[in-house]
Amino acid sequence: MLNPSLNRGENIMILLYVILAILAFLILLLLLPVHLIVTYNEKLKIFMRIFGIKFSIKNKSKKKTKIKKQPDKTKEITGKNDEKPKSLIDRIEYFVDLIKASKDFILNILSRIKIEDLTFKLSVGGSNAFETATRYGQASSAVYSAFSAICCAKKPENYEVNVSPNFMSEKNSLMMNLDIKLQPIYMIYFLFKYVKTIKNL
Repeated sequence: MLNPSLNRGENIMILLYVILAILAFLILLLLLPVHLIVTYNEKLKIFMRIFGIKFSIKNKSKKKTKIKKQPDKTKEITGKNDEKPKSLIDRIEYFVDLIKASKDFILNILSRIKIEDLTFKLSVGGSNAFETATRYGQASSAVYSAFSAICCAKKPENYEVNVSPNFMSEKNSLMMNLDIKLQPIYMIYFLFKYVKTIKNL
């Protein structure tokens, strides 16, 4: 609290010093490097590490509740089904197309960050050998071209990308780990620029 025995000018100076100290502390926090860690192994988890302390941003999985759906008579009559949910390969191709469309924005981000670890391991399966080989070719083309472009712009310290066919299973599996180092002030800037870009679309 301010000392009433001091004159008004001295009290104002103390207030200014306190405000300046708070602002200096906030600016220091914005300039300190932090680690943003994104992992995926059946579940998506996002962490932030500051001063060696890891904070969880997203690692909770929603419980799925089973809901009994009544049969749709229109589907039985017409024989037509709704669109199938996108597979993991379709989502990866969509993500690669999104990166290509946002090339300038991605390059701007890469110029301000440091990639300490980039691990991406994808196993592609199918109902038969032909389907597995086809999916493997599509996934390899999309993944390797995207990560090659990223490495040309910013080479990670630890880099491992692998796409392999799995002829023994129909399921696709993905294991990913991304560890980037950046300053929070650039995180705020990129977020603001991203929101502005979305609004202009």
